[in-house]
Amino acid sequence: MKIIRRIAALLTVYRELLIHLALKNLKIQYKYAFLGFLWAFFVPLCMALVFWFIFSFLFRRPTPPLSIVTALFVWQFINMSVMGATCSIIDNAGILKKVYFPREIVPISLVLSNLINFILSLIVIVLFVLFYNMAKGQYPLFPLTVFLLPGIVLITFLFAVGLALLTSHLQVYFRDVRYVVEIVLMLTFYLSGVFYGIDDVAKAGVGWMTRLFMLNPVYDLFAMYRIVLLNDATTKAFYPTSLLVAQTTAFSVVVLYISYSLFARKEHELIDLI
Repeated sequence: MKIIRRIAALLTVYRELLIHLALKNLKIQYKYAFLGFLWAFFVPLCMALVFWFIFSFLFRRPTPPLSIVTALFVWQFINMSVMGATCSIIDNAGILKKVYFPREIVPISLVLSNLINFILSLIVIVLFVLFYNMAKGQYPLFPLTVFLLPGIVLITFLFAVGLALLTSHLQVYFRDVRYVVEIVLMLTFYLSGVFYGIDDVAKAGVGWMTRLFMLNPVYDLFAMYRIVLLNDATTKAFYPTSLLVAQTTAFSVVVLYISYSLFARKEHELIDLI
């Protein structure tokens, strides 16, 4: 109940502060950049083009560009949210020592600012899908599952907030956490199917490996976005979509609850340690 009360307070009493910090983070991030918010699109797009060229032309694998772009935009949101939030408590030690407000606002505001970028990037993906289907003469232009997109974005946000609260809290106690997070995120990137799918894993002929791969929550998020935006049937052939959504939602909520509980219980110690 304590966690629910704190979340309710964030959405009511501290809502304006949360939004203000999120917008401030965005302004600082692109303050001196000539292209501003456009960099949120160009970076994952350039990465997608590189991977598409490598796997489609060098390795002769027909990797759909939109599939790579979709996964990279989702990954960009998770990666930037976790990396940015990890040192957020320490970086804001000055204001945290002077004024009291729920400390979780700092990492959550960073995730929220990245969420704004992510939503803008999703609009770009939707436009890509629209023009791609129009060029192919494919109708309907969007699968009906596109209306499930807000729910999947919410699940992704809860997942990112849970990880952000966990790493930002641990970084205060153990200053090496940021380096561990970098390594874990790098490994997760290559093990989560950004430029390959569950069918490629299944070709290895090891049944347990395929089942284990489907338990990766990051890949599950990629799969859900691909199903909703691209009507990708690859994952459906190996795993029921309802089970995919259920386990990803459960994992995100559990991670958020555990991280938030740990953060709230140790909140009073953070100021002394920073």
